[in-house]
This record gives sequence, C-alpha cells and structure tokens, in this order.
Amino acid sequence: MELSPRKQAVLAAVTKTYIKTGEPVGSKALNLILKNAPSAATLRNEMSELCDLGLLAQPHTSAGRVPTSNGFKVYVDTLMQPEKIQSGDKRFIDESLSDIHAAPEKIPEIAGTLLSKLTGLPSVTCFVINGGLTVRRLDLLPIGRKTVMLLLITNDGRTRSRLIRTDISFDLRHINEFVKIAEKKINGKGLCELTRAYMQGVAAALGIDAFAYMPLLSAAAEMAEGMEASNVSLTNEAALYSVFDNAAAARRIISLVNLREPMLSL
Repeated sequence: MELSPRKQAVLAAVTKTYIKTGEPVGSKALNLILKNAPSAATLRNEMSELCDLGLLAQPHTSAGRVPTSNGFKVYVDTLMQPEKIQSGDKRFIDESLSDIHAAPEKIPEIAGTLLSKLTGLPSVTCFVINGGLTVRRLDLLPIGRKTVMLLLITNDGRTRSRLIRTDISFDLRHINEFVKIAEKKINGKGLCELTRAYMQGVAAALGIDAFAYMPLLSAAAEMAEGMEASNVSLTNEAALYSVFDNAAAARRIISLVNLREPMLSL
C-alpha cells in the first residue's frame, strides 16, 4: 500500500496525537499540528480516504479519527521517525546487553525489560517465527559407552540437548545410522510434525533396529514438544495500574496479553 505524502503526514499526525492523548483526532486539531496544513475540508477528505483504506476509524459520527491496528502497523513500519538516544541511555543499554548470553527466543523479552527500565512504563514483546519452527539438524554425539547426547537445532538457531542412557553400546555404526535416519525423516520437518505417533512410525520402519532407536526418537519428540514458535510477554505489569485511571482497565490489558493470540495477530 503506497500512500501520498499528504496521507502519510495525516496518518502520522493522527497516530502521534492519539498516542499522547488517547482521544480521537479531528481536522481542527490536525490544522494546528501539521505544517503548511491544507483546509479543514481537505483534511477531512484525506481522513475519510484513510478510513476507506482501513488505516483510520471513526468511533462516533461526530468524533475525530483514531488509528486502526493496520494504521499503527504502517506508522511503526514506515512513518515513525527514530529519535536520537541520549548518551546516558545509550551507555546503559550497551552495559546491560554486553554480557547477555541468551537463547534467541529470550532476546525480545530481555529487550522489553530494558525498555521498561528506561521508560518506567510496561512493555509487551512478541516473538514470532514466520512459517513456524523446523528442524535444521538432529544429531547424536557419543558421550560414554552407553550414554549419548541428542542435539536438536532449529531453523531460528535454537538448540536443545539431552543426555540419554541406552540399553546397548552405541558405536560409530549406530551413530552414523541415526544421522542418516534424521536426514531422511526428521531434518526439515516442522516441530509440530514430530509427534510421538510419527516417531513410532519412523522407528517401526527400521525393523530389527527399532528397539535401539525408539528411546532416541521419543526423546526428540519430547524436545520438539517443549519449543514454541511464538511467545508474548508483559514486563512491569504493576506500572499498568498507574497508566490507567482504573484497575479494571489494567486487568483487561493483562488478560489480553495472557490470551496471546490477539496480541500475535496485531
């Protein structure tokens, strides 16, 4: 969707003002905000067209306009101008992130906590893998005579490992055979596909070796089951109660975040 410069300016002004005031924005207010603003009638026409595009909405007939979810997206993705970070804040951010060694899915939550500390406000972060999680590689490493390490690597760089005691000694032949099985039946699969039933089918096709490999395949299914392609987290929940005039509004926001799906769809 390509907007004219004027529509971009109107959408940006409405969104910025709505964020500050929480009230619908009318043409009179825009006339004071915009540089070289056109007539009120022209502004009303631009806002009406932005409504037709699904970027603005009019809560009531006599009210001004407010940004829709899509309007917020366009504003954040293309119109919002980044502000220069103060040197003290930049130093705080650099020091806070310098020693972080976290799994990829935890980084947005860490960033949200940092943002909340800087602003004193609550923050909501979403972690979403487009297309879902898939297995980049499932590997097996010998640790001892009857101990192996199962290593699962996903397409977003996450790793999970598990030590497994086996009933038989896993020699190089067993290791290589398992790697071949993984390459044919598991690597590239979505994590949601690696169910216990699917793994049982893979083991059953191995014939006499099914007994040896079934514990490993079951463990891989358990590891896959515990990994998520998306997550939503709320930081500094207590600050919500100072942002809103009443506790009920804060509780509604908390309930919305806990539902996850509405937040992920924004």
